[in-house]
Amino acid sequence: PNLEKKATLLKPIYNCDDVVLPKEQIKELKDAANQVKFKHVVLNQWGFDSKLSYGKDLSVVFAGPPGTGKTMAAQVIS
Repeated sequence: PNLEKKATLLKPIYNCDDVVLPKEQIKELKDAANQVKFKHVVLNQWGFDSKLSYGKDLSVVFAGPPGTGKTMAAQVIS
């Protein structure tokens, strides 16, 4: 409740074309973005919301030194 008073919505400025990664990591990034994009379909339209008590969200761990694109990759998923 009242999240708009506690946080600021940021619009992503990067997309998958901006990220330079090997093909396998780009595929994983796109898969994660699709999980976010189609979550409502799986949970609501396919009925999994009532079948799953937890594990409905996505967790992604980015690792690497500063300047390697972790924030950019996170924006691609959002």
